[in-house]
Amino acid sequence: APGEGTGPGVPVAAMSMGALGAVSRVCPAFGSALTFAVVPDEHGEVLASAPGQLPMRDVRRCLELLRV
Repeated sequence: APGEGTGPGVPVAAMSMGALGAVSRVCPAFGSALTFAVVPDEHGEVLASAPGQLPMRDVRRCLELLRV
């Protein structure tokens, strides 16, 4: 992997913010060893707690497409 061996040697949870950072939330090559998705509330409304958070359905679909 690019940059392998140059990091801290442990998994890192790193997610970028905003629309441009959304890719870091679904592609481990660009960001985090894990992700956080927004689950709809009881009314089906998706309320992100930080800019760039994606709805669970979008994260699931992206991970399926990327085969991660």
